[in-house]
Amino acid sequence: MFMETKSSIYKLAIQGVRSFDPHTPETIQFSKPLTLIVGQNGSGKTTIIECLKYATTGDLPPNSKGGAFVHDPKIAGDNQVKAQVKLAFQNISGVSMILTKTLQVVQKPGKSLQFKTLENQLSVINNGERTRVSQKAAEIESLIPNYLGVSKAVLNYVIFCHQEENLWPISEPMALKKKFDEIFDSVKFIKVLEGFKGITKDMNVDIKLLTNNVEHLKNDKKRADLKRAEMEALQNTVEDYNAEIIDLNIQVEEVTRKLDELFKSNQDFEKVLTKLDFLATEKQSTQQQIDRLFSSLTVLPDSTETLENNLSNYGKLLTEKRDKVNEQVQLAKEASESLNALRDEYSDTIKKEGELRGLESTYRNYIQERIQLIQENASLLGMTISETTISSDEIEEASSKASTLFSTGKRKLDLQTEHYDTRIHDLNLEIGQAESKLGKEEERSSYLKNDINSLKKRNQALQKSINDINSNESEFNETKEDIERLTKQLEDLRSENKLASINNDLKQNQDKILVLENELDQINKQIITSNRQGEVLAKLHLLKENTKKGNSSISKLVESYGEQFKEFTGEDLNPEDCLPVFLEVLKKRQEDTDLKRKEVASFKQNEYESNHDRSLLEKKLEQSRSELQECRSRIVSILEDEPIEEYESIVKDLESDYEIALQNSKLNWATRNFNETALKIAKEHQYCILCKRELNHDELGPVMVTISENIEKANDDLYSKEKDRIKQDLDDLKSIRDDISNFRNLEGSIASANNELIELKPTFVSDDLARVSSELEQLESDLVSLESLRKHVVEISKLQEDLSHYYVESKSIESELSAYGVPAKTLSELQEDLNGKNFQLKELRRQADDLKEQREFSNRELNMLEGNVKDKRLLISNFEKSLMIKLNLEKGIDENKARIDELQQTGETVLESMKLTKDRLNKLKDNVKTLEEERDSTLTQLQSNVEQFKTVQDSLVRLNSFVNKYELEDEPILRQCEKKSEHLKASIKDAEGQLNKLHEKVNVLEKQLSEADTEERNIKFNLDLRSLKKELVQIEESIESLDRQNATSKRQEFQKETFILRESYSRLSSAHSSKMGEVSQLQKQIQSITEEIKRDYEHVEDEYYQEYLKLQTKMFISNDISVYSKGLDNAVMKYHSIKMEEINRIIDELWKRTYSGTDVDTIMIKSDMNTQVKGNRSYNYRVVMMKEDVELDMRGRCSAGQKVLASIIIRLALAECFGVGCGMIALDEPTTNLDEENIESLAKALNSIIHLRMSQKNFQLIVITHDEHFLRHMNAPEFCDHFFRISRNERQKSQISMVKNFD
Repeated sequence: MFMETKSSIYKLAIQGVRSFDPHTPETIQFSKPLTLIVGQNGSGKTTIIECLKYATTGDLPPNSKGGAFVHDPKIAGDNQVKAQVKLAFQNISGVSMILTKTLQVVQKPGKSLQFKTLENQLSVINNGERTRVSQKAAEIESLIPNYLGVSKAVLNYVIFCHQEENLWPISEPMALKKKFDEIFDSVKFIKVLEGFKGITKDMNVDIKLLTNNVEHLKNDKKRADLKRAEMEALQNTVEDYNAEIIDLNIQVEEVTRKLDELFKSNQDFEKVLTKLDFLATEKQSTQQQIDRLFSSLTVLPDSTETLENNLSNYGKLLTEKRDKVNEQVQLAKEASESLNALRDEYSDTIKKEGELRGLESTYRNYIQERIQLIQENASLLGMTISETTISSDEIEEASSKASTLFSTGKRKLDLQTEHYDTRIHDLNLEIGQAESKLGKEEERSSYLKNDINSLKKRNQALQKSINDINSNESEFNETKEDIERLTKQLEDLRSENKLASINNDLKQNQDKILVLENELDQINKQIITSNRQGEVLAKLHLLKENTKKGNSSISKLVESYGEQFKEFTGEDLNPEDCLPVFLEVLKKRQEDTDLKRKEVASFKQNEYESNHDRSLLEKKLEQSRSELQECRSRIVSILEDEPIEEYESIVKDLESDYEIALQNSKLNWATRNFNETALKIAKEHQYCILCKRELNHDELGPVMVTISENIEKANDDLYSKEKDRIKQDLDDLKSIRDDISNFRNLEGSIASANNELIELKPTFVSDDLARVSSELEQLESDLVSLESLRKHVVEISKLQEDLSHYYVESKSIESELSAYGVPAKTLSELQEDLNGKNFQLKELRRQADDLKEQREFSNRELNMLEGNVKDKRLLISNFEKSLMIKLNLEKGIDENKARIDELQQTGETVLESMKLTKDRLNKLKDNVKTLEEERDSTLTQLQSNVEQFKTVQDSLVRLNSFVNKYELEDEPILRQCEKKSEHLKASIKDAEGQLNKLHEKVNVLEKQLSEADTEERNIKFNLDLRSLKKELVQIEESIESLDRQNATSKRQEFQKETFILRESYSRLSSAHSSKMGEVSQLQKQIQSITEEIKRDYEHVEDEYYQEYLKLQTKMFISNDISVYSKGLDNAVMKYHSIKMEEINRIIDELWKRTYSGTDVDTIMIKSDMNTQVKGNRSYNYRVVMMKEDVELDMRGRCSAGQKVLASIIIRLALAECFGVGCGMIALDEPTTNLDEENIESLAKALNSIIHLRMSQKNFQLIVITHDEHFLRHMNAPEFCDHFFRISRNERQKSQISMVKNFD
């Protein structure tokens, strides 16, 4: 039950305290488990408790301020007196320690005493060595309770409680609450909880401010994120445009490459055409030679080899002629070779001329294209151009104007862009300033509202204080009336001579006491006489007692159960014949109950069968309804608003729609496929398969556009989606086919079940069952009551039989005693008379004590009235001060109201300003939007013009470059080639003439040879003819190998493809310039947004996350503090409830063991929770007494002895609960105001407590008393072999002596 500890005290030395000698110390050594201190009143016993309390807590005894605790210097015959208290003890660790406190009182002139502490010292003894721990008084006061293992409050109010304060448990509520709060150490926890609340309040303010900051920063972060997202989108657009620009560059390079390839391919077919012309000339020349030979020879059928053999056999006669002929032939050959060289040179010249002719054709096309370009853009360039020709000046003017307009348009575009960007930037700055101003005004408005609410709350608090003061005004008037009433009572009390009446009653009481003492002597003599017949009288007394108890028991039973007996039987309860009557009634009720039980069982069986069938049917119906609802939900989710009855028709319609959609999809696919084929053929072959004819260049474009539009219209996705949607709807409808079937089946089942439920009629009426069941319950209740009454009736009958037997025996004994002359009264009756007289004597003595108390009460009442008058006058003074405070509070309320009005006006001004700012902000945003639209429109137009000027300028530059290059470089070369070809043509003609002359000469010589030998000539001519034919065949084969038509068509294709590629080059260049312009604009927007982010939102993320982290940290800390505060509060409450249960359990046990009276069953400490004190939970305490489950406050309702006993028991319980660290408790005069029985009970209770706690090594009970009977009942010699006596020596100084003999 008790935790073993090591804290204990073993010696106390006192010197110069109260009546103890200041020169000689007195020592007392405390034993275990009991230390007895006895002595007469005024000997100094209580001083020991005072010294223990002063040593352990540092608190002086009550009413001892100003040096009264120290020996009086006047008695000591000295101006100053020193006192010392020395305490030796063991701390909770078992270490020996010595505490020394030295005091001094100095007698000052003018009869005043000066009290001071000279020295405090705390030492530790380890292995015989003394070590000083501290000399600081404050430090020692805090260390001692820790060393003893108990709090200062427990030492003050429980262990070393002063005699004048030992009734504190029955004190007024405020004082009791203060002491219990100190014992429970509640103040410390309340301060901690208040600290938590203060921290939480401050944190809530910080959290509110941080929340506002986080919200603002969050909005800024969102704006920054939007800006970054916008910038990222612009950057993505720029990247896309750059990618498009790269693609355009690639396409331009590809077009340029194709132009180069076309030019190179043009060189190839020009060479082919030149070679064809040369081969045609060779063929013509060879054919002429063959024709000439045919006219001058005779064709020989022999083979060439035969002819050559024949020719070699001619003689040498013709050698010379032949040599001459050969010489001429050689000259002709040389002339022919020269002619061939001229022809080769002519062919190269013609080839070069063909190339230049191609460039001339391109030149003419470019001239025409330039003319067309200038004519088409004349209005754009601000020129008036002839429809037929354009002069070089006009061309120069057009180029100059195109360049000037492009530069001017570019500058204007840049200026307009800069102008709009500046205006938009300025407007955005104004918007930012307006938004910042609006945010500040909103924040100011919020702060103004908070200030107004704060002032209103302050006014409410002030008004509440004023109301409290107003409520006290009536109390003020009542106090005035109380003063008048108390003054009148005081005068009436003084005028009444109440004390004389009380003294007279006290004298009469003493006379009655003398008469009772004489009557007691007479009763004692009768007892001596009766002792001689003790055995017979004892038997008679026993019989009378039994008779008395039997009559009393019968009366109580009849009184308790007579009405119940009469209720069941209809007769009064007669102890002599009650049992037969009761048994007959009981039998009749049992039979009625059995019959009623059978009737109820029959009703219940019928009801069960009917309800069972109904329950099964209802359960089945409910299940069907649930399934029907589930089916309905699934069906409705598909059919939506369509009626379920039309399900089949809806499915049929959807199947028809699906067939139509499928056909439409196929038809659309076929149409699209046909159009794509038509478009492909139109592109590749310039042929329209729709109208089945070829297309020229002008017709091809519109036809392709029309076919493309038809392809776009024939959108497969549209028909496919429609088909898929209808297919999905159809599948969904088919998926609920089973649900539709189940739904219809369930509807039929539910209708059938409802009909069955209607047809099922109950076969039992519940009212009849309730009536019969109620009758059965009543019969069973009566039967239980009868069974309960039966044992009491049997008991009454048995008691009546016993009384008859006692009566017979007592009559016999009385007859025997009357024969010997002995009084009929038994010893117990005489003893009762003696006790009655003693009680009367005790009552008279109590009345005497009451009269003495009344006398004291009258004196106290007089003093109390005088004190009350003074208190009331002080209250009036305080009320007047409260009225002054009220005026100040009202003034404060007026000032706050004025401040509220001022703040409200400011708030209205701020709201008006906010409204204006919002209007201005909306107007600025509208202006920005309008300006952006105007900028986009203007810049788009300007950009279009600039791009158009750029296109014209680039085209003119390209055309002029080619034209100028041709005119300056290629055209002179062409003229040279023309001149050279004419010259070579003339040279060839001359060479042909010379060659012909040589041929004629050769012919003449050959003719001469032929005249000499015609056959040889004919053979030779045949051989030459055959050689020329062979050469002619080779020339024709070469001509056939070269395709003139193909070369011509390729030249046409070259010109056509050149035109297309040039158009593509122009279009790509224009798109490239446009994209470059857009990229420039986007980069400027990105730069503007970047500057805005850097200016307004550079560190907004870091600031937001820092503030957000602060906010979350504060919130977590606040939540943790709330959890800690709640946990601490709950722990304190739990600890308090556990301790209170333990305390009340011990109090109940000790009270029932100690108190001998019957008016109080037990006592306990009630703790009522109070939650109105600053939101903290605290307790109000009161000591109550219990009597038959009725709870009454002890204060004001208990006697002085009950107060003393209750206080001792409460202290013992508190010591047992809170003093586990220190096993000692001191009781100073515990028998004060207790009667003999309670003194004996208290002594026995202490005896049992000592027995119970003897196993605790440091248990020490210190008892100070002068009541020897108390010590005898306590059986003190059982626990100690000596006691200490406090007495006064011849110098009236207190001294302590140890006495070993209890006798």
